[in-house]
Amino acid sequence: MACGRLCILAMLTCSVVVAVCSQSDQRSDDISGLYLELLLTHISDIKHEVQQELQEFRELANTIKTDVNRILQQMPGRIRQPSQQPTSEVNANTTERFRTLEGEMLHFRTKMVRLSPPNLQLHGEWIVIQHRYDGSETFYRPWADYRNGFGALEGEHWLGLAKIHAILATERHELLVVLVSIEGETVYAHYDNFQLGDEPEGYALKTLGKYDGTAGDSLESHKDQKFSTYDRDNDGWASSHCAEKFRGAWWFKSCYHSHLNGEYMRERPKKQKGLVWQSFGGPFNSLKSTTMLIRRYVD
Repeated sequence: MACGRLCILAMLTCSVVVAVCSQSDQRSDDISGLYLELLLTHISDIKHEVQQELQEFRELANTIKTDVNRILQQMPGRIRQPSQQPTSEVNANTTERFRTLEGEMLHFRTKMVRLSPPNLQLHGEWIVIQHRYDGSETFYRPWADYRNGFGALEGEHWLGLAKIHAILATERHELLVVLVSIEGETVYAHYDNFQLGDEPEGYALKTLGKYDGTAGDSLESHKDQKFSTYDRDNDGWASSHCAEKFRGAWWFKSCYHSHLNGEYMRERPKKQKGLVWQSFGGPFNSLKSTTMLIRRYVD
């Protein structure tokens, strides 16, 4: 985006120079000079915007790097191995994916993170399926959005239930949930057999496998539940509607022990809402950031 803006500005600047050189009378020179002055001011404004965007990108990359490396230091030995490189980097990139789902070929992009903390290595690449950190993206959305996915891979986003199911259907996968509190404490929950049903099954949370981690297990109680949104009530609670009541979408069960797609809160809420993992902070402690990642199972 920055390169495109600079190219356009270069073309405009050249056109102004040609215009100034081609005019001989004083009035034309004055007009061209004024135009050039305005253009240079606009260039300065755009340069400032580009610098701000680059700074925001660097800050986001550093946040992800810090959070994930902190988690890896706490990970059990069976899912980490000695590193071949003395680095502490988080390398993120996007990859094109093709999956066959219900007779149709899906083509989509995913964000993958490869981790190499000092003396440790987590095998394979993690695919980010959910990321929250600043409330820039609304997660109070209809079924179609949660099925298809929304947001930008470089920011807050939900990959999409159809895409997640298509990936999980190929082979056994693990789920890693990384949570950061408002105070900055980072914990994780790891499940070694994450499976979802298809759309006719409501993308039900079919299996989770074995849990380990430091966040506590606030997802097991949601097992076998279908996914619910404000326009698709699958929570099994006859007297209420969890997605509407808590302004989000999840595998609700009258209503939740965890809910990471709720309304983003910038400070501790007074009522039960926000991004919640009850075994980490209780029902009234909304989280600062959440990341859900999957990868092929590593024995």
